[in-house]
Order: sequence, then C-alpha cells, then structure tokens
Amino acid sequence: MTGTLFWASYAALWVITLALAISTVLAYRFMAEAFVRGPRGRREQGPEIGRTINAVSAPDLSGREVRFGPAVSNCPQLVCFLAAGCKPCALLLPELRAFSEAHGQLIETIAFCDGKAERILEMAEQLGSHVRVVPDPQGQWRQAVQVVSVPFAIAATQDAVVRGKGKARDLAALEVELTRFRGHLLSL
Repeated sequence: MTGTLFWASYAALWVITLALAISTVLAYRFMAEAFVRGPRGRREQGPEIGRTINAVSAPDLSGREVRFGPAVSNCPQLVCFLAAGCKPCALLLPELRAFSEAHGQLIETIAFCDGKAERILEMAEQLGSHVRVVPDPQGQWRQAVQVVSVPFAIAATQDAVVRGKGKARDLAALEVELTRFRGHLLSL
C-alpha cells in the first residue's frame, strides 16, 4: 500500500511539473506576441524611421537582382516581409497586389518571402507580376533589417530613407498600413 501511494504521488508530481513547464512556455509566448503586436514592438523592430537602410541585394524568382538600399532605386520602395503559412500574410496578398498594380509605375513593390520553395511560388502567383518576389527560405534578409515578425512592411524613399514601417494584426489594419504607406510614398 505504501509503495503504491509513493508511486502515485511521484507520478502526480511529474504531471504537475509538466503542466507548470507548459504553462510557463505558453505565458512567455503570449508575452512575446503582446510585445511584438503592441506599439512599442512595432516601433522597435525594423530600421528606424528617418534612417537610411543598408544596401541589400538578392535574386528574385526570375533570377534578376533585386536591390534595396541607398542609391539603388529610381523610385520609392515598399518592401514587405512575408512567410508561407502565415495567415495574416495570406490575407495581405490581394491588398499588396492591388497596391502594386495601382502604383507600380511610381513605387517598386518587393516581397521577401520565407518558407518552402513551393509555398513561395504559390505566394508569388497570388501577388502577380508587379511585385518582385525574393525567396528568403531561412529569413536571413528579414533578420538583416531586424524584422522579427511577419507580415511587416517598410516604406522607403529612392535614397532608402525609411518613411514608414509596421506590422498589422488583421486585414483592416493591413489596409490602414498600406493606405498610410501610400500617403508617405506618393508624397515623395
């Protein structure tokens, strides 16, 4: 009887320990998401507004070089960081396509997409030919400009001075961000 009670209490302690470990991980994840989605998290990730971005160069899906940075573009740029399998990113694709089709002559739209190659190709099809899609399977370009969560967009002048940036929580917020970027970029 005593041995059974010992093993039952031992098992109960392990169950409690496991439950506490899982709840701690979930709490940390919740706090991180709350920070990233909050105003401070949006302001602190990505390059500072008013600063010049370091030059980045990478091939797009067609093999042509995409250049993002100082003295590399003849027009302002809207650069979006997306991920395959990201639901908010998927919701952004039609808005981004409409933006690039409407303003493609004035603003270059670039999408850095991380994820598996076949998923990136699917995203590129949805974005259309006006958006230059750069595969970023490991998220290295996103990390190079200090973007920690997606979808995230950066609006920059032709001299690569950041005029706007942001991460939106839902489709309505994404539309607000794109409208704000449109205003920043078209006023240049």
